[in-house]
Amino acid sequence: EDMKKLGLDVNSEEDRIKMGDIVFKKYLTETNNAVRKHSQTATIFHNNSHIPRGDYGFINANTHLEVESLPTGGWGYDHFPLSAAYVRSLPNVEFLGMTGKFHHSWGEFGGFKHPNALIYETSLSIASGAGCSIGDQMHPLCEMNMATYGLIGKAYSLIEEKEPWLDGAEHIADIGVLSAEAILGSRDEKADVGANRMLLEGNYLYNFVDTTADFSKYKMLILPDVKIPCDEVIEKIKKYVENGGKVLATGEALVKDGEFFLDVGAKFKGENEYNPTYLIPQYETANGVTEYVMRCNSFRFDVTDGKVEAFLQNPYYNRTLEHFCSHMHAPNNPEETFPAAVIKGNVAYIGWDIFSGYAKLGHICFKELFNHFAEALLGKEATVLTNLPDKAVVTLTKQEKENRLVLHLLFAHTTLRGQNTEVVEDTVPLYNVLCSVKCDSKPSKITLEPEGKEIPFEYENGRVRFTVPKVDIHQMVVIAN
Repeated sequence: EDMKKLGLDVNSEEDRIKMGDIVFKKYLTETNNAVRKHSQTATIFHNNSHIPRGDYGFINANTHLEVESLPTGGWGYDHFPLSAAYVRSLPNVEFLGMTGKFHHSWGEFGGFKHPNALIYETSLSIASGAGCSIGDQMHPLCEMNMATYGLIGKAYSLIEEKEPWLDGAEHIADIGVLSAEAILGSRDEKADVGANRMLLEGNYLYNFVDTTADFSKYKMLILPDVKIPCDEVIEKIKKYVENGGKVLATGEALVKDGEFFLDVGAKFKGENEYNPTYLIPQYETANGVTEYVMRCNSFRFDVTDGKVEAFLQNPYYNRTLEHFCSHMHAPNNPEETFPAAVIKGNVAYIGWDIFSGYAKLGHICFKELFNHFAEALLGKEATVLTNLPDKAVVTLTKQEKENRLVLHLLFAHTTLRGQNTEVVEDTVPLYNVLCSVKCDSKPSKITLEPEGKEIPFEYENGRVRFTVPKVDIHQMVVIAN
């Protein structure tokens, strides 16, 4: 009846989604009003397993945000860094990282993860700019399970020691990723997932942002895969580039009305009819220069005055009932080669949906292509350079009041146990981790915290270089000015 009054069709999925949003927003307003009748200071968070990027109707209905992410419950260990990278970009929003003590997921009586897992997850929270929240579940007999609080205490006791280097810490990010979810308004966009994985694995400093963000805060802006429908946002990106900002765009993200809206030294032609296609890199790769299969959408363009960094070849034909070869797809047809990735000045374009493709398939050639352009655009301007492996995490914060930088280095060996259950059990320390950090002036000292141990360093050409002797789950390196 309510839908009919609003002129909505109950048989339309689109209209049902609209109605669901109307009902949810009404719930938010009425619930908040009910709380405020009794308290003007009570904190409010409307429990949600996902913080919708760009949805300020939901975001502003809370006094703070809580990023629910149970790595063993199907989220995996790269879900929290993505959500945190968005939430920490929001001005004046405090947030918690919500994990749990359970082996698997909510509602699990008698389920315990290994202490090392909880130590890593809480360390990841604070390194990502969040507070800590650990979910548990009391027995109906209302008796506290001391093993549960022993487990939680092992993690929290270590966090307590690190608190002096967390208070007032502001995140430093070189790269802003304009979230595909924020642009399209749809949850779990694979372009965001793939971009997050590449940035994590490449040890970049980054945030995810929505269309309201101040792009000028970032040295480089990534536009992942999806078309941007809003003219205002496109004009904002143009101004960012005019002021010296660097842009890496993929797929249709640089296309408006059938043309590139930034000068990348090429003219857009349209979507390629073939899928998969083949990448021929013009740069070093792990397996050399050859034809690499790209199982994702691709787009054609003609080059004017841009520099081509990769070429594309089509297969002989798309796999159909009438035409097929081998188990998966036809090989590359070497008779024709087309430009596929181009750069001009501060703007680079990749004619594949590489981020969505990487989220689905994880092919190393996708990441090598991205890293090549990130190096070309950002290069030595990257605030942090390190030799951490791809499963590690690096973040950098600044405590303005204390006039110091805090470098967070994390590493955990994850293992797949059971169906869709990723766990941390054994610790695998990293030794002699090389780090280089941009600093305006020579530091007075560098210490490992909370141990309070000084380490030697060299300062030259605006960068401080040092070696971290050991990273065992989480190590904070404090650069004092």
